[in-house]
Amino acid sequence: MGNNFRGVRNLAFLFMASGVVACANAGSGGAGLGADSGGGVKHQILAEYLDSQDDFPKLRFYDSGLVSMNDRCPVRRTRLSAKMPAAYVNGRPIGFC
Repeated sequence: MGNNFRGVRNLAFLFMASGVVACANAGSGGAGLGADSGGGVKHQILAEYLDSQDDFPKLRFYDSGLVSMNDRCPVRRTRLSAKMPAAYVNGRPIGFC
C-alpha cells in the first residue's frame, strides 16, 4: 500500500507542476520566458551610464537610484552592462557585464 500512495503522490505533483507551467505560459502570452514574438530575447534596460564618454563608466540603477560601487565587471573586467541587474552588498549596488 505504501508504494501505491507514493505513485499517487508523484502523479499529483506532476499534474500540479504542469498546471503551474501552463499558467505561467498563459500569463506571458505563451511566448515562454524571456522570448519575444521575433524569436529573440527581450532585454530590459535597468540602469543608465553616468558618463557615456568614459571607457568604464559607473551605472545609476533605476530601481534604487544608487550608483554602482564598481566601474568594471568583477567577472570579466570589462564595461558594465545596463541590462544586468545589480547585486546589492551592504545596500550598495555592484554592477556586472
